[in-house]
Amino acid sequence: MKSLTDMKTHLSEFITTKYVASLPDASNRRYWPTDRDIINHMQAALAKQGELANNAIAVLCWEKLSELSELSHLVTDGKTLQELEETLQQQIEKLKSNIETSRLPKRAGRKLGMWEV
Repeated sequence: MKSLTDMKTHLSEFITTKYVASLPDASNRRYWPTDRDIINHMQAALAKQGELANNAIAVLCWEKLSELSELSHLVTDGKTLQELEETLQQQIEKLKSNIETSRLPKRAGRKLGMWEV
């Protein structure tokens, strides 16, 4: 969702359906944020998404770890889990040995696009 108008509509619908009996005061910014509040939150969410999306390897690793996590809950054999843990630890150590501290990623600024209002 990239439109301020859409976000305001969704927030309004949420508040009015959640608090049917007694609506919060219209001056309460926790429930009725200003346009600037909404834009700031939307920009922060896009920046967070951009940090992950800009690093394809991190995304791929996250997907594989999620899959591994889901599958590991189904394994009941202790030996298999122990072997999995050992293999993962070996891969982590191998990865650590290939990383130079001077080559760690540095955060860079990211230009966000224009908002639809």
